[in-house]
Amino acid sequence: ESLRLRLGSRVVFTGGQEHDAVLDLMATAAALVLPSESEGCPNVLLEAIGLGCVPLISDIRAHRDIGGERLRYFPVGDTYELSRQIVRLESDATWRRAAVRDLARLKGELPGWDEVTDRLEAAYRRVAPRLVD
Repeated sequence: ESLRLRLGSRVVFTGGQEHDAVLDLMATAAALVLPSESEGCPNVLLEAIGLGCVPLISDIRAHRDIGGERLRYFPVGDTYELSRQIVRLESDATWRRAAVRDLARLKGELPGWDEVTDRLEAAYRRVAPRLVD
């Protein structure tokens, strides 16, 4: 309740959205909350990073594989810690600047889509060369 009173209409629950609408929302959002219990490769996380939208994400392997120590994590199911991070992002300028700085560094470290596809193609050529040609 106190979180709702402090953030009011600045927290938006959109429900299902078309992909372009999601990108538009993330481009202007202060944060993306991704409370997944399980993920493969969460494209929405990669998109948020690319758009400069600070992700507040559950501490699962798929998220750690992408974000390492650069992102802000909360334990799976820990709504108290998640709400604490949302309030902190809003109210603590030093914490927010550090989150944005770490996000920019991570963005510079991650490979682009062209590099990812080149790496994937090279891996396929190594394990099944006759199937790729």
